[in-house]
Amino acid sequence: MRRKAVLQSLVMTGMIGFALACADSPAGPAGDLEVVAELGKGDKGGPPKDGGDTGGGEPDSTSTSSVLHWKSTLNKSVSDTEICKPDRRCRLSMQSVGTYVTIPRGAVSENVTVTVTAIAGDEVKFDFQPHGTQFLKDIQVDVDIRNTVADGMEGQTFEAWYWVDDLNTVLEVFQAKVLSGYVIFTTDHFSGYALAM
Repeated sequence: MRRKAVLQSLVMTGMIGFALACADSPAGPAGDLEVVAELGKGDKGGPPKDGGDTGGGEPDSTSTSSVLHWKSTLNKSVSDTEICKPDRRCRLSMQSVGTYVTIPRGAVSENVTVTVTAIAGDEVKFDFQPHGTQFLKDIQVDVDIRNTVADGMEGQTFEAWYWVDDLNTVLEVFQAKVLSGYVIFTTDHFSGYALAM
């Protein structure tokens, strides 16, 4: 019991610190967002169940990539919200843009409401709320490459950018991989992310 209290205290301390670090992060979801699906109702299609080890690593300041674009401009943001619980997997689904976020069982120590938003526009950008949420296990983000201008370019190198200030500041670059037509990356916290190639 004491171990659980210490772990929760450490997680909360980390979340507070990370929230302060993400203070300049992108704006939260607007009120007119389309909720594409509700979670907790079974599998909703999408990417392979396990993308394997895809993320992390040190920031790459030598990246010469550019932000990936959707095939069709998103006229409005698309989002999904879920209450994640410690004892089950959460799966956020934005089927209209072929994007799925999997938060594994045990990634949170208490119930937390999370929202993932594909931001309106032509760039493949996402806002993960609440900013600074730190997970105990890596979460996985899968984006269907067929919905982007990179359709048919599975052999290219893809990256995920942890960004603030509407992509004016990229804080970290993660290597992503392509598996079964999905660009996949992992992370252990919520903030703003964009795909690049």
